[in-house]
Amino acid sequence: MKSIFILFLSFVLGSCIVIVVYGRTNDYDKLTETQKSNIIHYAEGKSLDPRKVYAINAQELLTELKKQPKSLVYIFVNGCSSETCYPMAVYEEYARTHNLKLFLVMTGFAHLSETTDQPFQGPLFAIDGDFYKEEKRFVYTRCFKNELQGLPVEQKHKARDYRGGLYFFSGNQLDTICRELPK
Repeated sequence: MKSIFILFLSFVLGSCIVIVVYGRTNDYDKLTETQKSNIIHYAEGKSLDPRKVYAINAQELLTELKKQPKSLVYIFVNGCSSETCYPMAVYEEYARTHNLKLFLVMTGFAHLSETTDQPFQGPLFAIDGDFYKEEKRFVYTRCFKNELQGLPVEQKHKARDYRGGLYFFSGNQLDTICRELPK
């Protein structure tokens, strides 16, 4: 019996079993080379290509927001399956009908194609975790959101403090945060 167990264990450990975990980091290393080539760092003043993803920090985003009378920043996870997550085109239509400049901001790159394969005008942004010198997605996302809200970057929150991923701005001043698109 012991020899069968050892044989089984050898087979399992010797086989090519790979467990891929998504969401702990920004998951850039799990992208294909083609996907990686479409991710670039945001640079103020340069025109934005709707086929690219721009790594951006909150300071840079706030500078862009200041140029707009009204904006909507949607911070999301690729492949979100919650009942409050809609296709990108829904957010674009909402922004268009309400005269809002839309900024679609991903928290990381896991399941990137679930976003980029959708029909939308773009461009896309992603939180620049490197700017916050942090690998853990939940930490750099919290820092990014804190900055957008005018809170200390390192301020911690409890899960029950989640207010939503839709940030409505007048200029670079935060008006409100919602979980769902207002009716």
